[in-house]
Parts: sequence; structure tokens; C-alpha cells
Amino acid sequence: MLIPVCHMHPKKRFSISLSIAVIALIAIATRSLLLSSDKLLLDADECTIAIMAHHQYQFGEVSPFFWGQAYGFTLVETSMIAIAYSFTGMTDYAVKAAMLVLWIASVIMFYLALLRLSDKHKWFALFVVLLMVLSPTWGLWSLKARGGYLTSFLVHNIVLYILFSKKLYSRNYYYILIGFLLLVMYEAQSLWLASILPLLLYRLFSEKSKKKAAILLASFAGGLVPTLIYQSHLPKTHYLLFPDFNECIQNIARIPTFFYHNLHGRYFLDILLDGGEFQLFASVFFVLTGLLLIAASIYAFVKKDYLAACAVLSVLIVLCSSIISVKVEPRYLLPAMGAILFLLYILAIRINKFIVLTPLVVIISIVGAVDFYGLKDFSFCDARKDSLQKLIGYLESKHINCVYSADWMLHNLIMFYSQERITARQIELPDRYPNISMRVDSMLYNHPQSVAIVNYDGHYGKIKFPPGLVTVGGYYVYVKPTLSMVASEFMIWKKFKR
Repeated sequence: MLIPVCHMHPKKRFSISLSIAVIALIAIATRSLLLSSDKLLLDADECTIAIMAHHQYQFGEVSPFFWGQAYGFTLVETSMIAIAYSFTGMTDYAVKAAMLVLWIASVIMFYLALLRLSDKHKWFALFVVLLMVLSPTWGLWSLKARGGYLTSFLVHNIVLYILFSKKLYSRNYYYILIGFLLLVMYEAQSLWLASILPLLLYRLFSEKSKKKAAILLASFAGGLVPTLIYQSHLPKTHYLLFPDFNECIQNIARIPTFFYHNLHGRYFLDILLDGGEFQLFASVFFVLTGLLLIAASIYAFVKKDYLAACAVLSVLIVLCSSIISVKVEPRYLLPAMGAILFLLYILAIRINKFIVLTPLVVIISIVGAVDFYGLKDFSFCDARKDSLQKLIGYLESKHINCVYSADWMLHNLIMFYSQERITARQIELPDRYPNISMRVDSMLYNHPQSVAIVNYDGHYGKIKFPPGLVTVGGYYVYVKPTLSMVASEFMIWKKFKR
């Protein structure tokens, strides 16, 4: 019988509280290694989220969705970052710390959800969760503000907790909450729906309550309709792209590659980096997943265990969901590890082989910790914080407050690391937030002496620069460009064209 934490014996409450403290402390200690790295740098999308949070904190400008999109619910992440700014100011450490708090909360909810399955094996549940904490799979992503991923991870684990907590799932009104949370998950990062839906269907069928299902659907639909109306009025510059049916079929063959790169954690968007000597965890966990799926499938079939069958289905659907990605972008399989570990815990309590499984989980966790250590040297671009700050210092010394950059990430980096004292834009219009490109173009038109063109040294593009090019920290700077120079590379708002 499952006993709510608040009604547990004091010793049980203490052991669970101690486990939660251990999870949080190990998560903080391991991520401190990444935060202290000289390679620490926000990527372009993180900078966008961080700037959105700055607008929310400084100007009260609340944007529920990622700029330029009608998807990617970011309000939870921007709100967390805005709170962090109130303590530390606009820094990358504030962004990362806010996301770490959100991720730790998610992992703790996952731990508590496992205990709802069985609170007799809380130490094994702790080891299972520590495997996730120490794995390189979530190493970098536990700190990333990338538009809904961590929000969806947290919401998924809250729903998981409700579905396996009898005093909650037996009450009809909790399905109103579940419907709302599913909507948040759908809008934040719908990939986690692949993991939770089979388990939700298991619970609804086991309850045999059409009323609960109707309440859930009404709650989801009731929130979805006004959300769709709101989204229809949002300015959109970025859209989701999907492969056609034939491409999806062909993409089935790449699932193992997709999953393997997700496990070792060394990738940026669709750029798959070599894990080098830090690939043992990915290899071991990859094999474990295959064996686990086979063993759990056999057990579910022989014993007619519908929960185990739904957990297997959850893993398979998550893995297969990668076929709808146009490119191999391993982040889309981030829900897989939670689904796999949930299945592992179910099978463990069913077959009761903890003497074998506990050492196995501990050994894999140690392997994961070793590979995690290698992430401290991870870098996704040529920019470095010290050289970037040198560039920003030079621009400010020349009273430059608006810049053009042809690099697709550099303009975001300049804006964030200058704390928006410098406004920067890229080549295309209108970009994610049109006010930014309009401000830069307006400054070029009215006060060209406050404008510069910047990029990595040697990346001159189509612009023919006259004498006056300056190199600062690996970047070139050209102050007071003419409209014709800028227009040879950049799109310009029509009202600023002479």
C-alpha cells in the first residue's frame, strides 16, 4: 500500500528527505564543474530566452512563447531567470542557476513518482535517479534555457507522480489538473507526451472511468482553444518543419544513431561531435536499453502485466518519435532516459532482483560520472567569453550601441553579454523580435557614428570594406558604415532606405 509522505513514519520521512538532499547536492556539485569551465557560454537560443527574461524583469514585457514562434512555451523558464536576475543581475550564471533549480525540481519529482510505485525500495529508487543525475545525457541540458524543454520535463514528472499516487488519481478533480498540465507539456515541448500518454491510458483504463477521461479531455480542450486563438495573433518568423511520409520511414534506420548521440551528450543542434574517450556510458546504456526492452516485453507478455507493457510502449514511442525530425538532433530524445529508467524500476520491483540490479545501476552511474567529467571541455562555437567581453568593451569605448553581424549567433551573444547596452541584429528580416532590427536600422539611418559591423576576423562576406577595419580579440570591427555597405549583406527595413 502506498502511504503519502506526510503520513509516513518519521524515519521514512527522514530517509526520503535525506535522499532528496543527496540528489540536489550531487546535482549542484557536478554542475558546478560545468559552471566553472572557461568554455561556459550561452548559445543563441539561450541568449534569446535570457533577453526575453530581461525584458520581463526590467520592462514587464511578458512573452509566453519563444520570440518569433507560436510554439515553445517559455514563461516558466523566463520567470525563473527573471527571479535569478533580481539577485545577481543579468549574467549567464543567473540563467544557468535558474535552469538548474528547475531541473533539480524535475528530478526530485521523478524520484517521488518512483516511490509512488513502491516505497519499499527507496534506496534503489535513489540510485536510479542518481544514474540520471550523473549521466552525460543530461549534463549540458540540465543547465540550458532552450524554450520549454525543462518546463515539459518538470510537468511530465508531476503528471507521473499524480498518476501513481492513489489518493490523487482516484479523485476526479485531479484530472482537471492533469488536462491543464498536458496542455502545458504540449505547448512547451510536446516530445514528453510520447512518454506520458501510454501511462496515462493505463491509468484511465485501470480506473474504468469515462467521467475521468471526459474531465481530462474537457480540461485540455478548454485550455487549448483560447491558446490557439492567442497563438493565431502572434508574429511568426519560425515554423516547425516535418519530413514527408517516405522520409519518416527512411528515418527509422537512424534511430540508433540518434539515441547514441543523445546518450553521450556531445552535440549542438544537428552538429554531432565525437565523444572521444568519453563514450563508454553511451555504449553501456545503449546495450542496457536493448536488453531491458527485451526482458520487460517478455515479462509483460508472460505475466500479462499491463503497466510494464505500457512502460515498454512509452520507451518505444519516445525512440520512434525521432523519425519526425528533419535532421538528426539528439536533444529530441531527451525524454528517453526518464522513460527507460521508469521501465527499469518497474521491472526491478516486479522481479525483485535488487541484489543484482543495484550494483549494476551503481556501476553504470560511475561510468556516467566519468563521461560527465569530460563535458567540462565542451564547446559549440569559436566564441569565448573573455574575447567577447573584450569586443564589447571596445565597442562601448567607441560609443557604439548598435551593430550588424552576419554570424547567426554572434548578434545574440553581443546583446546578452553587453546586457543589452548594445543592440545587435543579423542578416535577415524581420528576425525573431522585429523591434531589435528596426532599432539598429534606425540608428544607421539617423546616427551612423554609433553603428558598427562586426564578425569573426576573416569572415567578411559580401561587404567591400575600405581602410579602417580594426581587429579586437579575434573579431573585426568597422565603425560608421554606409547604408550601401550594410545593404550589400543585410536586409534593411524599407522605411530606412533612402
